[in-house]
Amino acid sequence: HNSKVIKETPKIINSTECIPQPDSNSQASSVSSSRESSDSCDCIVHQVFFGDLESVISYEGCEHRSSTVDPFLDLSLDVIQRGSTSLQACLGSYFRPELIDGLIWCSQCNIGRPAVKQFSLLHLPNVLCFYLKRCHHDTKINTSITFPVELDMAPYLHQIVGDQSAWYDKYSLYAVLNHSGQTNSGHYTAYIRVGPGAWCLCDDQKVVSVNLNDVLHTDAYVLLYHKNLLAVRI
Repeated sequence: HNSKVIKETPKIINSTECIPQPDSNSQASSVSSSRESSDSCDCIVHQVFFGDLESVISYEGCEHRSSTVDPFLDLSLDVIQRGSTSLQACLGSYFRPELIDGLIWCSQCNIGRPAVKQFSLLHLPNVLCFYLKRCHHDTKINTSITFPVELDMAPYLHQIVGDQSAWYDKYSLYAVLNHSGQTNSGHYTAYIRVGPGAWCLCDDQKVVSVNLNDVLHTDAYVLLYHKNLLAVRI
């Protein structure tokens, strides 16, 4: 039986783009996967949304591991097509170890081996943006997804940043974006927290006050959480 051996570690995260400054006439440039170049960017997008995601490849029957670090501005989470789920379940699926199809070339052993990849967060952004993948081909996924007001990201952190977890990984829900309609058309609205326990619904030019229960029972499309350290009194 012939097994295909992959000699290059597959690209694991989609590249992101940095939005240029308003006075720039140049096209948006791709974010470099190197930490040096990403750290040097001081645009507002990176200050708010930039994080680092590490992917580790572990080889079966060998202690060798390879890793790559890629920047991200949001995390795209798969959504089951039927029933109900939760943000925590989507995160658990994203960060759990995954067996890679085929054989991956081990540079230490110089042979192809079965391998497992796993993500962990190396650097958390000030604002976490979760994109819930509610589209499958041309079909919209209307699965009910519950999400918490307070979110603990400690289970998904790389071990080297674990000692900061007492303060580093605690987030609060800040905004929820919704989409009504189908994959090729529809309408966007947003729930935004405007003060302690105070929320509003933004629907084009119409802005009305709502309660938290309304927010938590919406069909979320994008979720935004800010670090608790950034809590602002309004």
